[in-house]
Amino acid sequence: MLETVALSEKNIVKEKACCGPFESGLLFRCYEGYANWLRKKYNPKIILTFRNGAVLSPFLKSKNIGDPVTFHMAHSVLTGQSSRFDMLDYDYYCLYGKSSFQYLKKLPYFFGSCQIILGGSYLFDKDFVLTPANSKSPLLFLGMGPELEESSEGQKIYEFVCDWQKVNKRQLYVRLHQRSKGEFWKSLSQKGVDILPEEPFQVSASRASLVLSPYTNAVVDAALLGRPVQLVAFPNEQDFLQVEKFFGPRVFDSVGLDRAIERHLNNYKESVNACRNFMEFHLEHGVDSLDYINTTILELLAGHSVSGPKITGETNQGSPTFLHKNQNSLGTTSSKK
Repeated sequence: MLETVALSEKNIVKEKACCGPFESGLLFRCYEGYANWLRKKYNPKIILTFRNGAVLSPFLKSKNIGDPVTFHMAHSVLTGQSSRFDMLDYDYYCLYGKSSFQYLKKLPYFFGSCQIILGGSYLFDKDFVLTPANSKSPLLFLGMGPELEESSEGQKIYEFVCDWQKVNKRQLYVRLHQRSKGEFWKSLSQKGVDILPEEPFQVSASRASLVLSPYTNAVVDAALLGRPVQLVAFPNEQDFLQVEKFFGPRVFDSVGLDRAIERHLNNYKESVNACRNFMEFHLEHGVDSLDYINTTILELLAGHSVSGPKITGETNQGSPTFLHKNQNSLGTTSSKK
């Protein structure tokens, strides 16, 4: 396993990391030449890529039998929050699950073609499990990033969650966002509200019966660990991950929060079952994801075919539409000899 971070256009030229043969026009010669150079230098059978939207991707993709194949891995569940998913020119695209594939199929425009692998996530393995949840355990609130928590709406969310806890008296743990300074919570002196130390998400979730969450991808992790989720968000915020579809409507005041928590805890088995349904929609293979992805890559290395649906969009590399708006965002590649 060899790993290299893709060079910038300037450094490709500076280091002369470019060679023929050339088939594209002058506009893309730097990318095509660099892809040729990478194949010549490393002689890989598979090229693993991780950077979404890289213009380099189409030039790394195989053209002929015997060429190395590209295997692109999604970082998370794909949703309309990002604009970098309209480049789909890989041999294989490993998605988290069904919801990501549905999203890609609905894109009004995308470039390239690929075979879809519903592989799950390379972040989850068989160690990512917890003992069954207990409805009497404390609640866990997931803090927002600094930009959101400093907004007026973010402050209102924090305030009404605290108002609810002050009346209800139930133990509430707060897991700060990794970039947050936690000023709101650190200035709060309220019995039963405690900031958790820096710790793995799995440890934080193990403390809780229910996760109160503003909009974040961490709800997928919580569901995989069997912890029900209650979305805490204002009406105008789009629910990209369809949390409400599985766990019930969002809340945006202390009264609604009280009712939602009672609904979850009084029908706790149903809420825990919703975790499984939510996870199966977003994350194929669950905690077996890493094993499945490893097995798939080994199958490809052995020269075997891997089945999966295909998706095709614009394929004319010579057209102006090939100029992706994130032109300077190159991919990170890992090569196996």
